[in-house]
Amino acid sequence: MDTSANGMRAAIKALKETVAPAVDPANPLANEQLRLACSYLALVADRLSWREQRLRRELDQACALAGSVQAHAAGSPPEVLDALGRGVAAAHDLQTRSSAAEADVVAATQGLQAAVSALVRCARSLPASQGPAIERAVLEASRAWLDTRRAWFRPLGFDKEAEALPTLESILRER
Repeated sequence: MDTSANGMRAAIKALKETVAPAVDPANPLANEQLRLACSYLALVADRLSWREQRLRRELDQACALAGSVQAHAAGSPPEVLDALGRGVAAAHDLQTRSSAAEADVVAATQGLQAAVSALVRCARSLPASQGPAIERAVLEASRAWLDTRRAWFRPLGFDKEAEALPTLESILRER
């Protein structure tokens, strides 16, 4: 049985009940940082059961982005095309496996993001129609990724437009 969420809640309780009273009330920065640390730990504890789904959703989003830019990548340096192709193949393999390790899912997502970044960096040297097409594809695909991240961190209260976001649950069900 995983007790990570319980451990985090115990740490929050200790911070609030033992550490907070010991922090100098005249030190607003220390008090603010303590409050933020407790809020973040609470977020992680509450979202822990959704983590695997979020990571899988981000892999799906990275695959969609890679597929959309790959259509405009002809003429890119061979190493960029190879990295993009290898990244897409590895990601598709993980998408078909329900038992893929979390670290493998994260690594595949990061690999795809790095390959797309390399393609974006060389986009300006491509023919005139390709560079803007790649940039548009990145912007269009980035919206879903940003919405996922914004919904994930919504409980922290920093997003002024959070009410306009779909719920985390609805985003994760889109898989």
